[in-house]
Formats: sequence, structure tokens, C-alpha cells
Amino acid sequence: MRISIETYGCTFNQADSDAIAHALSKAGNRVTSEANAQLAVLNTCGVKNATENRVLNRLRQLAEKGKKTLVTGCLAQAAPERVLAANPSASIVGTFGQNKITDAVKAIANGKRVEWLSRGGFLEPSAAVDGVIARIQVARGCLGTCSFCQTKLARGGLESIPPKTILRLCEQAIASGAKELRLTAQDTGCYGFDAGTNLAELLGEVTQLPGRFRVRVGMANPEHCLKIMPALLKAFESEKVYKFLHVPLQSGSDGVLKAMRRTHSAKDFERAVSLFRKKFPDAMIATDAIAGFPTESETDFEKTIKAIESAQPDFANVSRYSPRPKTAAAAMKQLPDKTVGERTRKLSALCRKIVVEKNRERVGTKGIALVTERAKNGWLARFENYVPIILDEGKLGEFVEVRVKSAGNVACRGERI
Repeated sequence: MRISIETYGCTFNQADSDAIAHALSKAGNRVTSEANAQLAVLNTCGVKNATENRVLNRLRQLAEKGKKTLVTGCLAQAAPERVLAANPSASIVGTFGQNKITDAVKAIANGKRVEWLSRGGFLEPSAAVDGVIARIQVARGCLGTCSFCQTKLARGGLESIPPKTILRLCEQAIASGAKELRLTAQDTGCYGFDAGTNLAELLGEVTQLPGRFRVRVGMANPEHCLKIMPALLKAFESEKVYKFLHVPLQSGSDGVLKAMRRTHSAKDFERAVSLFRKKFPDAMIATDAIAGFPTESETDFEKTIKAIESAQPDFANVSRYSPRPKTAAAAMKQLPDKTVGERTRKLSALCRKIVVEKNRERVGTKGIALVTERAKNGWLARFENYVPIILDEGKLGEFVEVRVKSAGNVACRGERI
């Protein structure tokens, strides 16, 4: 069967799509564009209202075309009723039963509709290489119970993938030409806490693999990083690990963090960032912050502003709070939409200002950059700290010495030396 795959959301979802594509191809199907496909597979995300709306609009489009559609991913598992409201004829395979996705495709090919949401099993993680980038899943689920998070409903509790499996996937990816390994999970910081190991130990093993490559560690919650911080900093010393830490703040107010059911404090975030920057002064820090959570007062919001001003993140994902179905926060009294919008704009403007200022400070600096992707206006390369550099010329997978010649709103512009 000719099948298209569309992916919404995070790196973990992209890795799921890699595994889905591998499984479907192995079963004799052909992955192609939607225009040529007999079946469209949508791997969905439900983290924000805006993303959900994109998915639902796409489902309506496919329904109007009469295209056979199979929906999987977080939105399919957590809110299947919304999927079916948009596309009543769509088949659904939840995140907990993706190992049956080839069976679902066979059933659809025979004219049947399926809706499988019960726990069955996971697909074998893939070592697929996209250009020179490989997305390597290290764990599923998390230890949190965040009151705003729909992903928890779709991914469940922490299930760490065994180190031997991860190392095998990394080896396969490197052998297939990968130069950037992206370790991904709902929370890499708690990797191994359910299995007697941890992220630092995993990094130590991955960086011992032969070859010239770099490792990007995905989002890690600050309280988990702090539990293993000395060992984690030691593991990050390897030249094979980007000096990049993605650690979420979410709110600078401990009161709001408590209402969010976060298990860290604002001080935990501050300490994690401080320790990492003390060890690696040029490290790139990424964070996440939510504006307009239901219990957030003006004083609480100002604490978030101050926390961001203090941390000076190199990148920040600012989310306008949106109530997600079946979450505890959705049942709380919501703030006026105008207030949420104003706070989101103010926080976003601050974060953009910080990024531009930090990029300007990088003009004239030099470093070894890895060319990872083709960009609209050149080639995207990454310094040792994961800072993005746009080059006029490049070759995927090459390591090149670069000087930053100008600053942009997101990335810097560089030239080869």
C-alpha cells in the first residue's frame, strides 16, 4: 500500500514516525507523498490548542478529499473523540499500541475501520538517519503529574529503554552516516531512574562509541538534573556532547509551579542553569515557560519575567496557556483571554530581545561547527554549544571552522575560515 506520514510535535514524535515508516516499509508498504498515497497516516501532538487545531483542520481536509486516514500519536490516544469529530471515518491506533500499526494498515486495505487504544506494545525504536541526524529514543513517559499536560495521558509513566538497545541504535545510526545523535524522551533527565542507571552513565557509554559525531541531549527537568549533576557535568565534558542544556522553567513562581504539580522550584531551575554555566561558560541554555496559567497572578507573572531576565536563556519556547482536555488545570477557573494574550506577548518579546542581544555578542567569535541541515538561505551548522550558524556554503556532515560575521533574530550568520 502507498502510505504518507505526516508528523506533528516534538523530536520524540518524529522518532516515532521513523519507527512507523520502518515498520510499514518492512511489511511491504511504500512510504510516499500524500498526493500519491492510498492512505494518510497522521502522527499527532496534543500539547497545545494551536497544534491540535492544525491537526484537526488537516483531518477535515483529508475527510473532504475522501482520503483513507489513520491517526496515531498523543492526540489520538488522549482525545480520540476530537479526532473522530473532525474525521468520523478515520482509523485510530493509540500510542500504547503502535506495534499493531501494520495490522491496522492491512485491515484498512481490506475496507475495515479500526480504533485500537488499549495497551499492546511499542514499535522497535528506529535508527533511521535523516540527512546526518538520527533521533534516538531513550525513554517513554515520565515521572511527572503536571496538571496542564495532556502528553502524560498519552505516554504514561517512565519506561527507560535499556542502554544496550540505545547503544545498538547509535552504532547503527553512525554506521549509516549520522553525525548528530539526538537523544529524546519526554524527560531525558530522569532516564534510568526506573532501571538503576542514569543519563550521565548513558552519555558516558555513547561517547565511547568510535567515530566523529555529536550528541544533543533533549529536554531534562531541573530537579532530575540536580540529582546527578556532578556526574552529568563530567559526562558533558566529552567533545562529542553539545554543551547544550534544555531545562524548563515553566513559571518563576513557586506557587504557580505547585498548582502546575511541577516537582521543582524556581530555585532548582536557577541552580541547574548556574551550575551548568559555571562549568561551561559558553553553554547554550534553552527553556520553556507558560504564560497565563489559571492561578497566575500579576505578581506571579513578574516572577517569571525576572527569572527569565536572570537566566538569560539562549532560546525560549514561550507557550500561551491553553486548557487541554481531561487535565486538572482545564477544570480550574481560567484567566481572561486578553490577560493571557498580553502576558504571552510580553514574555515572548523579552525572550526574543535576549536572543538577539546574545547573538550580537557572538559576532567575531570562532568555533568548529557541524553542518547538519540545508536551510532556506544557506546551510545550517551548529557550534560545539549547539548555537545555530547559517553558512553560504556547506556539505552535510562536515566539521568546519567558522567565524560569526553577523547576528540574526534566531541564528547567526557565519563564514568559513
